[in-house]
Amino acid sequence: MAEIKDQPPPVPNTREASWDLVLQDIKDRDKIGQERYGTRLQPLNGRDTLVDLYQELLDAVVYARTLIAEGWRERAMAAEQKLAARSYVGPVAFSSDGLRQQRIAAKMSQGALADHLEVSRNTVIAWESGKSEPSASKLAMAATLFVCHIADFFEPLKNAP
Repeated sequence: MAEIKDQPPPVPNTREASWDLVLQDIKDRDKIGQERYGTRLQPLNGRDTLVDLYQELLDAVVYARTLIAEGWRERAMAAEQKLAARSYVGPVAFSSDGLRQQRIAAKMSQGALADHLEVSRNTVIAWESGKSEPSASKLAMAATLFVCHIADFFEPLKNAP
């Protein structure tokens, strides 16, 4: 079981502020609720708000513990170290092996990857067999999913000058 340790203070960086992400998520959830139920969330709406909150918090705790168990932080740190150790600079090409290795390391099926990337299983099979290549946006989604660097999906171009 992964050990839970005290956290160091946050380090400023160039990523979008979490508050901005949360505020956008709130707007998106409100819109989904309006579309799904025809009304915004309001007090005294016939639902037990405390039960709804409790169930949402249980889900959040399960998701958080799952991430800890999956070793997401260790995988991210290993990916950063691997990237820092690279010395190759030059033309690169998509590596079907790189995608396959990341998927297998994550213990994910081709079908599950397809679901996460919103493509068909046959599309993932074509990528992994080298018959086609994913778009940059699908590679970015895969890198986020696998907690790796997008460079892990590329290799030096063969016969490059």
